[in-house]
Amino acid sequence: MSAQVDPPKDGRSASPGMDAAQEEDRLLRDLAAQLRFEREQRPALLRRIDRQRRLLSKRHDVVAQLRRELAQAHCAQGSDPLTGLPNRRGFELPGRNLLAQHLGGPDKLALLFVDLDGFKAINDRFGHAMGDDLLQVVAARLSAGMRRGDLVCRYGGDEFVCLLPNLDSEARASSLAAELLHAITRPFALAGHKVMVGASIGVAVFPRDGVDLPSLLRRADIAMYEAKAQRCGLAHATSDAGSG
Repeated sequence: MSAQVDPPKDGRSASPGMDAAQEEDRLLRDLAAQLRFEREQRPALLRRIDRQRRLLSKRHDVVAQLRRELAQAHCAQGSDPLTGLPNRRGFELPGRNLLAQHLGGPDKLALLFVDLDGFKAINDRFGHAMGDDLLQVVAARLSAGMRRGDLVCRYGGDEFVCLLPNLDSEARASSLAAELLHAITRPFALAGHKVMVGASIGVAVFPRDGVDLPSLLRRADIAMYEAKAQRCGLAHATSDAGSG
């Protein structure tokens, strides 16, 4: 009588923090190991295991496709699926409306272009999952710093844009921008790690620095790069910025 050979045992169980996609990947790997064993020991079960593997693979593909479609739907609707903030598309119409409300009025409106400093290093060191967590915390801190009627969006990557209407002076715009900078750069506690990230903010004021949204964004973007180059955290658009 030939000796009985036991099938390979993985001995692993799903982690409580494991998401559905990771669990499905683990099951696929386990099935592949079982399939190799059955090829050697129990050929009669080969077709059944193959069918199970194909069904699970198809389910994994369906889940991935649904996730892609959900992200596309969020983008089409003007919202960022990671942070819940408006995205660039969702920012444009309310942004134009806020500018129109300030045409000829006494109040100032400021546009802040916010870019994180050192974000790539955090992604490289801790992984993209923690990078996503950090972006969510930054978005929450920016949202908490908004007044009634203010608008904040995730403009792309690690960039955010804030519109601050109904300001009585440019000094008030500077004060609010400094408060947001302080909020962003406070230490984060993520997955047991103390993480710090910097930020550079460029400030443009309507209508002095631009009479429409694209020109304000361009001037604030230039000012943000000036703040980054000077490592001063905050810079205002200048009268000759963005000329040409």
